[in-house]
Amino acid sequence: MEPHTLASFIRRHPQLQELHISPSDLRSIPLSEFSGISLSSLNSVCLPESLLFIISPDAPLQSVLSPEIEDDNEEIPHFIRHLSRYCTTLTELHLCRPHWNAEVLMHVATLLPKIKSFTFTRMIPGLHHHSNVAFLEACEIALPFFSSLSQLRIEVAGNRELSGFTCVSDYRCDFKMVQIWGNKCPTLSICAFPSGTAWHRIEDNVWMPDLHHKAAIRWFFEAASTDQFPIHVMGSLQQFCDSTGKVDTLGLLNFRSPSAMESIGLYPQTEEDESEFYSSDSDENDVEIEE
Repeated sequence: MEPHTLASFIRRHPQLQELHISPSDLRSIPLSEFSGISLSSLNSVCLPESLLFIISPDAPLQSVLSPEIEDDNEEIPHFIRHLSRYCTTLTELHLCRPHWNAEVLMHVATLLPKIKSFTFTRMIPGLHHHSNVAFLEACEIALPFFSSLSQLRIEVAGNRELSGFTCVSDYRCDFKMVQIWGNKCPTLSICAFPSGTAWHRIEDNVWMPDLHHKAAIRWFFEAASTDQFPIHVMGSLQQFCDSTGKVDTLGLLNFRSPSAMESIGLYPQTEEDESEFYSSDSDENDVEIEE
């Protein structure tokens, strides 16, 4: 879209409620083209940091997706402070950056403590990158500062395409971590990790993974057989196992967590993601779960 066309379109529609502009759209567009624009009805935006000024301070902003094709570590504090003017309405924030930025967690937690959904996506692929650990540690420190956080997704771009590389050991590690996080943030109900695992809280601090994956099912049977769940839910889990998923009083199969990148259409689902359930003839703990 030509520069004058994009800017003039926005000027002709001052009551826009949603606006999505990618960084690539701005490569040849001088920011001066957007000078004087102030959109007061926006509730959902996908904008690079450089265009935040077109959002009116009075806009009822609820959702922000901020993709950047280059690291902007020095700009992030300013970016979060700018968003804090919408702290009474903003409920969802999704940052996409080439690399992790551990400092961003505390900025978000202290300046936007009431958001309900926060996602940070690292655009550089790699499920088990060494920098994941430091970022996850920063998440753990920031969690107690959130008062309403329900969903936390710490993801790697395209991790669903690599879901076959997520193994049982990832579930063992992430299960321990999600329990710690659940204690630190009682409002947290959905959590996704860079390894590709995703979890939902079924009650108190009892967490279950998305069981639509082979490794998750293997881990589930291992955990159930080694008493890693509270006694008061074991009866329901036993019914679930004995019926191969047909008796699901806990709603274990209701949870399916597509990655945030898929939900905004940046990455297509893979053939494996389209398959409803998984089974493995080579693992005795694997089972085909039916609805």
